[in-house]
Amino acid sequence: MLNKIFRIVLTTTSISPMFVGIAIKKYSEIGRFNDPSVYIWIILFALMIFIPLPLIIRAKGNLELIENVSIQSIEPADQEIAGFLVAYVLPLITDIPKDNLILAFTLIFVWIAVIITHSYHFNPILSIVYRYRFYKVDEVINENCVRRSILITKKDLLDCEEVEKMSLVEISENMLLEV
Repeated sequence: MLNKIFRIVLTTTSISPMFVGIAIKKYSEIGRFNDPSVYIWIILFALMIFIPLPLIIRAKGNLELIENVSIQSIEPADQEIAGFLVAYVLPLITDIPKDNLILAFTLIFVWIAVIITHSYHFNPILSIVYRYRFYKVDEVINENCVRRSILITKKDLLDCEEVEKMSLVEISENMLLEV
């Protein structure tokens, strides 16, 4: 259950900077804060800053540690940065639909695309606010099988041996968190 909630929260926090763009655009169209939707978007963004923390604490305290992890390779997991930056800036350079249903559909579409493609590991909230780093690691399952996972840690990693010495929990399918 926790892994589904974690994926939903990571996905939502990964697209939450779009909320700020929408609020700025709505403010710039009106020129003042009379529109309550400006506040709603800012409040939604603020909530996304605080929601991950209890989940991370719960995951660190309640999930079983993974024993004897063998890592074949490690690399930063930030290749999707250009696509996300475009998505964050999009509300500022386009006309935001006046119809909230169209706006909601657009955000839900982006949210579904992020969750289906497993791109929620590019997450500025966890990176900037909580100082987490994301890495792609190839975990050796047996001599014929290697599994690609995302590792979330606060450390700057240089080699596989560092990961193998970490205390890790699996928070979601193919997602590891340093405890």
